[in-house]
Amino acid sequence: MQNFHFVLLFIFLFIVFGLFCCLICLFGGLIVAPLRMYRAKDLE
Repeated sequence: MQNFHFVLLFIFLFIVFGLFCCLICLFGGLIVAPLRMYRAKDLE
C-alpha cells in the first residue's frame, strides 16, 4: 500500500511539473511575441 502512495505522489508531481512548464512557455510566448514585433519594426 505504501508503494501505491509513492506512485500517486510521483504522478501528481509529474502533472504539476508539466503544467508549470506549460505556464512558463505560455507566459514566455506572450512576453517574447511583442519584443519580436518591436525588433521587426526597428529593422525596417
